[in-house]
Amino acid sequence: MSACKKARAEATSVVSSDRLSSLPPELKGDILSRLNVEEAVKTSTLSSTWRDAWTNMPKIFLRDGNFARTKFVTLVDMVLSLHNGTVEMFDISGSKTYHDEFGRWMRMLSRIRPRSVTIRLNSGPGYRIPSCLFSIGDLRVLHLQNCVFSLPRVFQGFKRLTHLDLKNFSSTDIDIQNLVSFCPVLSYLKLASFEGINYLNVQAPKLKRLHVFGDFEDINLDAPNLEAAVLSLAHEAKAQQSVPIAHDKESHVKKSLGDLSGIKTLGISGIFMKYLSKWCILTKFPAVFHRLEHICLVICFWDQRQVLATCSLFQNAPNLKKLDMWSQSLSTWDQDQASIPELTMQVQLDHLVTASVKGFRGVDYEVNFLAKLLSWAPALEEVKIEWTGKTECSMVLAKLLALPRVSPRAKQFNLDSEAMSTCKKTRAEATSVVSSDRLSSLLPKINGNVLSRLDVREAVRTSTLSSTWRDAWTDMPKISLRDRNFTRTRFVTLVDMVLALHKGTIEEFDISGKKSYHDELARWMLVLSRRSPRSVTIKLNSGPYKISSCLFSICDLKFLQLENCIISLPRAFQGFKSLTYLSLNIFSSTDRDIQNLISFCPVLTDLILTSFEGINRLNIQAPKLEYLNVYGDFEDINLEAPNLKVAILYLGHQAKLYQSVPIGYDKENHVKKSLGSLSEIKTLGITG
Repeated sequence: MSACKKARAEATSVVSSDRLSSLPPELKGDILSRLNVEEAVKTSTLSSTWRDAWTNMPKIFLRDGNFARTKFVTLVDMVLSLHNGTVEMFDISGSKTYHDEFGRWMRMLSRIRPRSVTIRLNSGPGYRIPSCLFSIGDLRVLHLQNCVFSLPRVFQGFKRLTHLDLKNFSSTDIDIQNLVSFCPVLSYLKLASFEGINYLNVQAPKLKRLHVFGDFEDINLDAPNLEAAVLSLAHEAKAQQSVPIAHDKESHVKKSLGDLSGIKTLGISGIFMKYLSKWCILTKFPAVFHRLEHICLVICFWDQRQVLATCSLFQNAPNLKKLDMWSQSLSTWDQDQASIPELTMQVQLDHLVTASVKGFRGVDYEVNFLAKLLSWAPALEEVKIEWTGKTECSMVLAKLLALPRVSPRAKQFNLDSEAMSTCKKTRAEATSVVSSDRLSSLLPKINGNVLSRLDVREAVRTSTLSSTWRDAWTDMPKISLRDRNFTRTRFVTLVDMVLALHKGTIEEFDISGKKSYHDELARWMLVLSRRSPRSVTIKLNSGPYKISSCLFSICDLKFLQLENCIISLPRAFQGFKSLTYLSLNIFSSTDRDIQNLISFCPVLTDLILTSFEGINRLNIQAPKLEYLNVYGDFEDINLEAPNLKVAILYLGHQAKLYQSVPIGYDKENHVKKSLGSLSEIKTLGITG
């Protein structure tokens, strides 16, 4: 109590020692910039030093939210009239109508001269932007929504504006042309949902990103540094009535596409693809896009003209790496009835790695186009599909998996989770049948235990038992695949289906076969690596298989057994930190790769290396190793395994032991030294 009395008596000393009050102005400004204006104004009650701090806050965010209209108008008026500092950012949005106040706010705002202005007032007709807003010479970011504007005659341009975003607005051809061209450092431009603009003329020497969505008849682009462009033509646009700007002989759409030769990302949506197909751009595009790596487009797959225009675009994008497509429904298009299989154009997509199709219904037009895509892309690794069809998903998936692929790395089609749930829903049986079926009412753990004792083919067959067993195999923790009496094509389809549809945790993955699967193994390994199994066994005995680098990225691997393979470690290999068992049989590698593979497995306890080639000096450094079995042709061996209990060493008859040279050219022979390091061993086998 005495401390309280003393604190009250010495008000001046308390203020000077108040840590909140003594904060420097820049820290106060940073704190206030993280609050909305209403909360910032309330900080004036903290102390006398905070009383006017909010009038210097650099960022002003105003949202009408739960405010009554009158209270919000008062708040905005107070903020704009009392603020006396520099405003970096002014952002106002609301759903109530403020047409009577808008002109007043803009006049006050223009006197503050902010660097960034965002206005999103979405009630009623568009807000007319007063000429005073165009006098803010230091503006860098301008975002307007639901507005009407016409440039004043004395408009000198925004010399520092880099970001211009206009949405739901109306203007004229000449005003938009002047607004853009009078911003010499503009790098980002978005024009969406506009009216009153017929011929869009964009002249911006520094522009890098462009997004246009609206009704226009023609477009002219003069942007030599453009890197990404998204062009969307609204359905109401009369594209067939297009007239070149200034009545040139050549369409500006075609000319503008020719000016985009340096672009990296191109998006075509709305009915722009239909717009392009109306022109003679079917077999020859106006330019070759050497830097184009990513294409996004909306396409009607059953419109032959659009497919031809799309193929022509692909043909002129030799470095395309990523493709995103949206399948447009039939009802909104005027389609040509020629089918996709009649397409004879051959396109080479040598660098395409990923492709996706959204709005996929599984109709023949779409499947046939994907078949063409798979035959054109030798480097394709992934095809993502967003399912919206009403037909049986599994039937379409089987059809897709059967498509031939020119790419040995192309993995199976990846359907989204919604598509898989649609499959389950269409297969579901009556609840009463399930509840009365003793086989169907088994616990999931028991289902998994039963399935783990079967090979995959038999496990998949359990889907016929009842509806609850229909997808039970997709959760089985152990996957064992044997080709046996399978034809090669059928076994490939089985493996693809299992890896595509399995959605649970894979504890063990075991595959073996006698037929050749060199074209498919890399694809299977890529998919498997993304499932992070604990145990992997691969025994494919038709010719040596090169192990894909993605297999070495499975960080949680505990058990690895490979047979008939070639091992080359990737440079980025970080090791198997949990691996305890490593068995390599009939393989080839190098001294360095085997040494690193073993030494980068710090908890390895069991190591088997048999029938290998390419290894002369075997260097084994494994502090936890307990069991070692080596059989092969080598010249020297070095062991650093202090906990070794069992060692079996077999030297092949072809080995030139008499030529043995110590590793690192030590003075002492490493075979002799290694035997000396086995003084604590319990079991020793020496053969060969």
